[in-house]
Amino acid sequence: MPASSDAFRILMVLDHPFPPDIRVENEALSLIKAGFEVALLSVAPDDRPAREIYRGIRLFDIGSIKRCVTKCAGWPVRFHS
Repeated sequence: MPASSDAFRILMVLDHPFPPDIRVENEALSLIKAGFEVALLSVAPDDRPAREIYRGIRLFDIGSIKRCVTKCAGWPVRFHS
């Protein structure tokens, strides 16, 4: 298994909160066991912390695409419904 700094990194992107998606969790844990670093980006509205670690999976909850673009990137964007 490669050292943490040498590990391949996997970014998983979900359109719903995580957890509780057992399929995604099993895949992420299998990748970690194989030596990969796994981060999971959730773009669904949720009231969880923006960043946390769950069972070795680095979680990033940006809440929504609109919040990501306006807060994370700092871009002035208008969304039309």
